[in-house]
Amino acid sequence: MKIQLSIYLGLFFFVLLPLYVILRVILLKHCHKIKTTFIHETTSFCLFISILMILYLTILPTFMMIDHQIYLSFQQEHQSMNYIPFKTIQHLIYLIHQKIYLKYAYSNLLGNIFLFLPFGFFLSFFLKKKVLLKVIALSFLFSTGIEIIQLFQKRIADVDDIILNVNGALLGCFLFLLIHRLNHIVSHKNYDCIQS
Repeated sequence: MKIQLSIYLGLFFFVLLPLYVILRVILLKHCHKIKTTFIHETTSFCLFISILMILYLTILPTFMMIDHQIYLSFQQEHQSMNYIPFKTIQHLIYLIHQKIYLKYAYSNLLGNIFLFLPFGFFLSFFLKKKVLLKVIALSFLFSTGIEIIQLFQKRIADVDDIILNVNGALLGCFLFLLIHRLNHIVSHKNYDCIQS
């Protein structure tokens, strides 16, 4: 576990992070029309991190994974794909209700939601029009791509993961829009106070 974590941390700090910085510098240097700020760059980096975390926890073999055989034994169906919407979600809710395999049930139900929450939040910063629709479309494509890859990895590909992931991204989007709206209201109040 420690060796695996060290490899992934080394890959991030010595390969992915320098590559990200180099690409951002090149992009900003050659595209003079792009105006950037500290907040813009910070948000861009956070979006990059959120994408890496999603890929790390879904694609790469990781010591943080919970053994899927537990759930497979509960389903009594050794299938590599669930294409029936809400089937797995109903099973997970049943597990929670019966108070069995709680760690697995909560990590899959809530984990799939909160995993995409930062992605939806930081992505919304860069979207100007039809934010909700774009977040739904991009998170759907991203999550679907992950499920297809998992299918080829002979792991469980589940349509309910996509549903939960998209809802997580939407939750992040709503959180961003709420903060943006509150910031807008506070700014107007401060402006009115100055004018009066």
